[in-house]
Amino acid sequence: MTLEVVFPLPVSYVHLTAGEKPVGTLPAAPFIAVIVGTRSVEAGWRPTVSHWLVENRCLYACSWGVDAEAWHDSVDLANLEVDDFNVSEASHVMTTCHDGDSLDEVFWFAGHAAHHGVITLEHVLIVDISPEAREADMLSRCAQAQTLDDEA
Repeated sequence: MTLEVVFPLPVSYVHLTAGEKPVGTLPAAPFIAVIVGTRSVEAGWRPTVSHWLVENRCLYACSWGVDAEAWHDSVDLANLEVDDFNVSEASHVMTTCHDGDSLDEVFWFAGHAAHHGVITLEHVLIVDISPEAREADMLSRCAQAQTLDDEA
């Protein structure tokens, strides 16, 4: 099930259980992935998920939570491998690691500040790597985070 929350970009959610083959409906348009890690996963599974995202037009990946830097590096490597180490400007995947930020700050960043140099990004996908699906909670938090700058 995909719910869309309208703020600067439409948002959808996919839940992944560590170690399982990544499945779920991904945006058809170029998108921003917010990778939400709640626990460590086997190092061999990260490339599988990273390739899945890059091969399906993820052009910006924000990693947060457990092993955020490892996710950041994994998406970078997947981008190189998918493009046979000849990445064009249009296929370059921007990556950011948000170790010191709250999840709400990452959601705000994805909606307001994550931009690709040459491609218009049209969607935000929350990639929730957790034991249990939390779609309603994650979509609600993401929508609420879009007003963080209005409260300052």
